[in-house]
Amino acid sequence: MTDEVNAVLECDENCLPTGKVLSWSEAPWMSFKDVNAGVAIGARLEHLESTRGYDHPYVIHNDYKIDTASLPLRHAVNVYSPESGIELDFSTTEPTFQFYTGGWISDEGLEAKKDQKKIKLGPSSGFCLEASRNPDSPNKPDWRSAVLLQKDATYTAKSVYAFHARLD
Repeated sequence: MTDEVNAVLECDENCLPTGKVLSWSEAPWMSFKDVNAGVAIGARLEHLESTRGYDHPYVIHNDYKIDTASLPLRHAVNVYSPESGIELDFSTTEPTFQFYTGGWISDEGLEAKKDQKKIKLGPSSGFCLEASRNPDSPNKPDWRSAVLLQKDATYTAKSVYAFHARLD
């Protein structure tokens, strides 16, 4: 994660935000920066038993406008696989993104599509980055204005997922 990501929302046992914003010092295993930059996701799972891995909203900014497309794109995540050479850059105007590692996928896995090799994808086989407003915003007074659309208002946002191949 880049320096644009500055906190994570505390979640309850149902993976819903409690309303508390946690700094990296309050939840160091949630950070992917500085000393944690090279630490594998699997090495952090002991702190995440209740959510079976990552299923957490990360905070980029607190500008709770309905029309975030007028805000600058913020580069939130860069992911690189040295094995495949594939790199992903994720940017958004949204205030939050959900980082999910698939911990709730059955241990039996998901069947591959007919045209793919016969593989099964199980828990933590991949990850998801989903740009959004803070989850459960309608039920949190401080966040409600970000999701209540008034008459004649327009909700807009922009997210960019850019894939690259490194040749080094």
